[in-house]
Amino acid sequence: MDIFLHYILPPLVGALIGYITNWIAVKMLFRPLYPKYLGKWRLLFTPGIIPRRKDALAKAIGRAVGEELLTKEDIQRAFLGEEKRSALIKKWADVLEDFSGQDIRALSEKAFSKDVFDEKREALAKKLSLKAASALSEMKIGETVAELAGDAVLEKIKSSPLGMFVGEGMVRSVAGTLADKVDEYIELHGQEKLFPFVDDQLTVLSETPTGKIAETVGFTRSDAEKIIGKLYDEALLPAIGEASAAFDVSAEVEKKISSMDVKELEKLCLSVMKKELNAITWLGGLIGFVLGLVNIFL
Repeated sequence: MDIFLHYILPPLVGALIGYITNWIAVKMLFRPLYPKYLGKWRLLFTPGIIPRRKDALAKAIGRAVGEELLTKEDIQRAFLGEEKRSALIKKWADVLEDFSGQDIRALSEKAFSKDVFDEKREALAKKLSLKAASALSEMKIGETVAELAGDAVLEKIKSSPLGMFVGEGMVRSVAGTLADKVDEYIELHGQEKLFPFVDDQLTVLSETPTGKIAETVGFTRSDAEKIIGKLYDEALLPAIGEASAAFDVSAEVEKKISSMDVKELEKLCLSVMKKELNAITWLGGLIGFVLGLVNIFL
């Protein structure tokens, strides 16, 4: 009994005290999660260290992430470099190639219904036919028609007896009236007459595979890659630069952690350092055991 009390019990008690002490210290990092009150007085050491210092912790982590781990330069660098550029260009060229067997109608109907597509096609046909009619009106097609018609009439009558009675001035005068009538007709009825043709052509175009259209105009995969590369260099990279310059990584990380519930924060911390905290607890027991053992010989 004396041997147990003198040689065995002290190390065991030391180990138990060290283990419990460190276990309490580790628990006090997180627990209690919320302040505890005795009447209107908040009890000491409540809440735990991490819940109480959550805002300071959020600020420190935000600063570490934004200034050391994920800087604005890191974000931009993720999109720079020929390897990343080539991979993105190839990916989008492959996507376009996958669509080459589908027509515009089929692709469009993935975004909206057939009726909506027909409405949009008809609206486009009206707009194009109006533009074409306006262009014809501005080109004064009537004058060209009148001039050609006058030349044709003069050519016909110059060697006939009628040419003796009908002079060039009369022909040009009649042709001028024709020019006015043609221009007036185009202005009043141009869109109406052009619309069916434009609408039919858009319908045919919308039902033609995109690959066939590209082949018809001589558009190759190489052309697609050049266009994608140009968009990458002149649109995407500047946009990424502006976005990353405006995006405050530190502030966003700080805001995210500050808005977390303390239970979520505890779960997050434990997912990272649970093994280490357990090791600290057991280390307390080991140190207590060693101190208890040393105390035997003092």
